[in-house]
Amino acid sequence: ILVLERAGVLDGMKESPKLFKETWGEDVGSHMGTGILQGIVILLFVLIALPLMLLGEAGGVLAVVIVLLGIGLSVLFFTTVESVNRASLFYYAKTGEIPPMAQKVGIEF
Repeated sequence: ILVLERAGVLDGMKESPKLFKETWGEDVGSHMGTGILQGIVILLFVLIALPLMLLGEAGGVLAVVIVLLGIGLSVLFFTTVESVNRASLFYYAKTGEIPPMAQKVGIEF
């Protein structure tokens, strides 16, 4: 709220609980959905890496690199998704309308 509305600290602290109460269900659903998807993506990287561990030391090192790279990319991607979701929910809470970009791609709240 402070950044998007260019509001002062006190204004942001007054507005934030009100917006949270209005959209808490959407917020929880969004976090759960992206969390589940992130878990699935990380699990896929682990499943891809497991057979490589059977190839000896080089395979084990490659497996660890793949898992760490997969986790890093997954965290980066899903953190970005969460930021977009949070901004979209803020827009929805303030206006009561679906954000214009979400409408273009067919996302409904």
